[in-house]
Amino acid sequence: MGLIPSEISDQPSGRHSRQHDDELNMHFPRGYIASLAGESPRTNEEENLEWAHLKILETVQDIVDSSIAPPTELDGDTFIIDATSGVIAVDTILFQSGNTVRYNLAGATSVAVGDFAIFSSSTNSINDGTFQITGIDGSFGLFVEITNAGRANADDDETPSSPATMNTTHDDWDGADHNNWVRYNGALDQWFNIIQEDGDFVFNNTPSAVFTFTGGSWSQQVAPAAVFGSDYNAQRDSSDTVTSSTSLVTHATLNISVAAGTYLLKWHYIWNYDNTNRNFTGEIQVDAANVHTEQHVQEPSDGAAGQRFHASGEAEIVLGAGAHAITVHVAAGNVADVATIFESNLSIFRVV
Repeated sequence: MGLIPSEISDQPSGRHSRQHDDELNMHFPRGYIASLAGESPRTNEEENLEWAHLKILETVQDIVDSSIAPPTELDGDTFIIDATSGVIAVDTILFQSGNTVRYNLAGATSVAVGDFAIFSSSTNSINDGTFQITGIDGSFGLFVEITNAGRANADDDETPSSPATMNTTHDDWDGADHNNWVRYNGALDQWFNIIQEDGDFVFNNTPSAVFTFTGGSWSQQVAPAAVFGSDYNAQRDSSDTVTSSTSLVTHATLNISVAAGTYLLKWHYIWNYDNTNRNFTGEIQVDAANVHTEQHVQEPSDGAAGQRFHASGEAEIVLGAGAHAITVHVAAGNVADVATIFESNLSIFRVV
């Protein structure tokens, strides 16, 4: 006795598992006929075959206005159509005659006969769907009429109020809804659509950027600005500051305005002191506070006027957003001595 369809899945893998299906289904993988546009087969975590929405859509040429005709209709054209026409609340849904149903609107619309209306969230699901508009309120734009083959009486009317909403798209988009991915088939002269889901990604060629669909709209993904190395500021001061004061004297000031963050401050200065028995003092301050707990205090190895000594250092500092002053200071250890800074270099940039 031959195999019946219910037995096929238990047979050795060498057999044609779909030989008893009709011609249309025989050569498609299981589940294909029931799958939706934009879905692909995959093996899930339980190692079962399932059809799942592809989260990365094919590249589009642009995101375009859903309320007007397509910018081009060349075979293979791809676009995202936007939500320019907006969402309009439905007031009541009333059967008229034959299969004609009128949707009274809570606000005016400027659609034309032939445009598509996409209704959702109705109390009665038979009132939801995509329909071509057959009649409009020509005076005020406060109702549209459509033909619904499933309606032949007033049984599914929604009055005195309906929770339904209406999207509309230009008739040349062939019924695609707001935010859909679409491709044009030139041979059939028709746009085919994939319904987007939250978390979908698409590369848009026009701004050469990735867009993602979240919360009802497509938005461009912008890489966060690099932090390390940003807000860079630097200054070189080649003037001489000569002092016998035992109080700190300012040699140079670097004024900056930055974002809040952690910064790396670097400094270097060239100094001289004319007494080998007493101390030169140098200090780096940010907003009048010493960067380090200790000052640079040093006796020179040679007090001759022609000697030059180099001092450098760095420190990570936390700055709030706004203006700050970085200063280089010098002082003598005794009023009888002379301390000099000949040149200073300051640089600062953000690290976190």
